[in-house]
Amino acid sequence: MRFRITATNVALAALLFVPASMDLVAAPEATKVAPKPPITVVNLDELRTVRVESRASLLHLGSLDSFDKTPSGTKAAKLVVDAIEKKNPDLAREAWKLYEEIIPKENFSGEYTTIQWVCEYLVGTPAEQMELLKDPFVARFHKAIAEADYAPLRDYLKYKYRLIERKNDAETIRKQRFYEDLILFNNPRRERWEQSSKILEALKIKPGETIADIGAGPGYWTFKFANLVGPNGLVYALDTNDMHYEYQAGIIKDLDIKNVKWVRTPGENLGLPEGTKLDMAFMNSLYHVLYCGWDESMRRSLMDSIRNNLKPDGRLVIVDKGLVHDRTLPYQGPYIAKELVVAQLEHMGFVLTGAHLFDPQPYVLEFKVGEAPPRKISNEPGVINITDANSLCTGPPANYTPDGRTVARLVYEALDKKDPEAARKAMEMFKELIPKANVGNDYYSLNWYCEYIAASPEEKKAMIKDPMVAHFFTSMGGDDFSFMKKYVYNQYLLNLSDKDVEDVAGSDPNKLRAPDVDEDTLQGWNDIIVLHNPIRDQWDKTEKVLDFMKIKPGDKIADLGCGPGYWSFKFSKRVGKDGKVYGLEIADEALDKVRQAAAKPELGLENIIPYKTKPNDVMLPEGSVDMFFICSMWHAVYMRDLEFVQDQLLTSAIKAVKKGGRIVVIDNDLPQGETPIFDGPRIDRRLIVEQFKRYGLKLVDSAQFIPQRYVLVFEKP
Repeated sequence: MRFRITATNVALAALLFVPASMDLVAAPEATKVAPKPPITVVNLDELRTVRVESRASLLHLGSLDSFDKTPSGTKAAKLVVDAIEKKNPDLAREAWKLYEEIIPKENFSGEYTTIQWVCEYLVGTPAEQMELLKDPFVARFHKAIAEADYAPLRDYLKYKYRLIERKNDAETIRKQRFYEDLILFNNPRRERWEQSSKILEALKIKPGETIADIGAGPGYWTFKFANLVGPNGLVYALDTNDMHYEYQAGIIKDLDIKNVKWVRTPGENLGLPEGTKLDMAFMNSLYHVLYCGWDESMRRSLMDSIRNNLKPDGRLVIVDKGLVHDRTLPYQGPYIAKELVVAQLEHMGFVLTGAHLFDPQPYVLEFKVGEAPPRKISNEPGVINITDANSLCTGPPANYTPDGRTVARLVYEALDKKDPEAARKAMEMFKELIPKANVGNDYYSLNWYCEYIAASPEEKKAMIKDPMVAHFFTSMGGDDFSFMKKYVYNQYLLNLSDKDVEDVAGSDPNKLRAPDVDEDTLQGWNDIIVLHNPIRDQWDKTEKVLDFMKIKPGDKIADLGCGPGYWSFKFSKRVGKDGKVYGLEIADEALDKVRQAAAKPELGLENIIPYKTKPNDVMLPEGSVDMFFICSMWHAVYMRDLEFVQDQLLTSAIKAVKKGGRIVVIDNDLPQGETPIFDGPRIDRRLIVEQFKRYGLKLVDSAQFIPQRYVLVFEKP
C-alpha cells in the first residue's frame, strides 16, 4: 500500500486546529541540509573490538542533570509559548531564528528542530501551512500537539523548561513522557538529523514482508514500513505505552490502514501471535535502553523471543546513535557505542552481517541468527575484551519477585500488629532469601526490624544501644513503625496481586502507590533503609573496607554523593578531631539528614562539614583533601551525565585532591557466576579504570571483599 494525498487525507488536514486570531505572515526561508549518503562500514571485524579512546563514556542513557536545558533553549521555548498565548507571530519568528542559530551548536537531534517547524507553521500563510501539512502523518502529529490552542505543546515546554512549577503526579509525568516521545520521534524535520530516507534505502525492504517495529512509540517507522511492504505485507507495532497505542489507532482508523497491527508487548518477549515469523525485527533508538536499563534476564528473554520469531533468513536491525569523539559537535541525546551492541548480540546468538554509518552519529547494524566467530583476546591498551552477554554498565535487577512480596506481606503484618509470630515467619523466609537474593537490598533492614519485634524488652535495648543505630531507628519512627509500614506497603505494592504487579507495575508503578508517595520519595526512604541498615557490615564488609583505605587521624576526606551520611559518619570516627569530612551532596534533603546527625553531640560527628555541590563541580578548594571518596555513584555519572558534565565534575574532584592524594571508587560489579547480584546499578570496573587513566590518574591498588563490589584506589601524580 502506498500512501498519497487523497480526499480522506485532505479532510483529515482540515480538522487540524489553526489559531483563528493569530496574524499570519510569511515564514523565514527554511535552512536546507543536503542529506549525505550512507557510509558502508566494509570492515565488520573492526566492530568486534571495544576500545576506549577518550574520556567519554561508551554509552549514555540520558541526562540526570538539567544541563541539556540551556539558557538559549529555555529562551526559545518561552518565546514559542508567548507567541501562542499572545497570538504574536513576531515572537514565533524570533524563536524560529534563535533555533536556527542554536540547533547546530546545542541539540541537533532533539526537539529543537520540531519546535522550529511549529514556528514555521505559526508564521506561515494559509497556503504555506497547507503545504506543511500535506503529509497525512505530519498533519496528524500537528493535530495532537495543537489541540486546545496548542495546550499539549505549551504544557510540555513549560514543564520541561521549568517556566512554571512542575507537577510530579503520575498523570502529568505520563503525559509529559508521551509528548516528549511524540515531539522527538514524529518530528516533521526528523530527516534533517537522522537521514531516515537513507536508512530506509539501506534496509532494502521488499513488498510482502512481515516486520516487527519493536518499541514503535507513536509510529514514525511503523507507517514507513507499512508503506513499503504494501497490502500483502504486515507490520506489527510493538510497545507498552497505551498512549502510543491510542495515537497510532487514530491514524490507522483515519487513513484506513490495513497492514498495521498493534501489539502490547509484555517486554520480556515480543508477544506476537503464535507461529508468527518475521522478515525483520527492527529497533530504533531503543537498544541503549535495553543495554543500560534492563536487567540481564529480561534482556536475554527478549532477544531469545526475537531470535525464535525470525525466519531462517530473517534479520534483526538495530538503529541507534554512536559515540562521537568530536566535542565540537552538538549534543545528540542518548547513545551507545556500536561495538558494545555487536559484542553483546554475538553472545546472544546473532551474527553481524552489515553496517551503515550516517553522519555524524546514527548507525544501522544488521544481524542474522547464527554463531559468531570466536572473539580474539587482546592485550592492547584501551581494549576491553567482551567474554559474555552481560552489559558493561546497567541498571538494577527486576523487583517485585513473588517471594519478595510474600515476605513483605509478613513484614507488614509484623509491623502493623507488632506481631512477634509474623516477624518470626518472615525471619525464616529471610534465611532462605538473603543468601540467594540480591545483595545490598532492603531485606537486611526488614529482617532486622523483624528481629527487633520478636525480641524481648532487654534484647530490644541491646539492639539499639549503639548511638548510630539508635539514631537510625529513631529517624525511622521508632517503636511506632508507621513510617516503615508505609515504606513496605508502597515499595512492594501490597495493594496488588502478583498478577497485577506483573501486568502493570513494571511500566508505571507510580500510579499504583499512595498519592503522597512518588518515586523520588520512595527512593529517598530506600536510601536510608538500605544505606543505614544496622547490619550493613554483614553484606558490605564496611570495617574491612575502612581498614583497607588506611585512613589516618587528621586526614581530610571528601565523600562525594554522601547521601544520608553512612560513609561520612564512618570516616568521621577514623580521622578524629583533627581531621575533616566533607559530606558532598546536591540533594538538600540528604544534606539535612547529615546536618541533623552532625548536630547531635552524642554522635560525635562534629568534624563533618555538609557541603552543597553542583552536578558538574565539587565546589572544594584546590588541594584541600587527602582522599576523595566515590561510592556507588560513578555508574550513574557514567551512564546519565552529559559528557562535559562528567568531565567538569571529575576535573574538579582531581583538582581538590592534594598531590599524591587518592581517589577511591567503590562500585557494584557485574554478575559473577551463580553468586547473587547486587541490588542496584552495576558497572564493569574496566570502564572506570580506562576512563580515569585518561585524566592522568594511576590505579595503585584494588580489593574485593564481597563478590558484588570492588574498591579501586587511584593516585593523583
